[in-house]
Amino acid sequence: MIARYILPSWQVIPQIRALIFGVDEKKAVATELLFAALLQLEETFFKSIKGKSFFGGDTINLVDITLGSCLTIEIITGINFLEKKKTPRLVKWTQCFCSAEVVKEVLLNAKNPVEYSKVLFALRRAASAPPSK
Repeated sequence: MIARYILPSWQVIPQIRALIFGVDEKKAVATELLFAALLQLEETFFKSIKGKSFFGGDTINLVDITLGSCLTIEIITGINFLEKKKTPRLVKWTQCFCSAEVVKEVLLNAKNPVEYSKVLFALRRAASAPPSK
């Protein structure tokens, strides 16, 4: 069951990296590719869940956790990867995922590392930015 999510899931990762650390022209291309991969993931998800809340059915599995990590990256970067107009079913999944008790605990304990990561991402973006003229 998990195998059908692997390709779309892995297609998302390089695009997120390009959005975080790339220059403007790479970010535009990465945005298009990211949304295409998310649409594919959403379509696969919708066809497979059969009324369940998570990729794992009634319980959170590895795919849920992997995609859930993107939510932390959204917080760190301020870039929204999931939009209600483009990926409404993944947005609904986000609500289910974030309301799970185990996820609430993790999110509460993640505040300090997220704040630290924001600083690291800002430093890396500044270091990789082209020199201004």
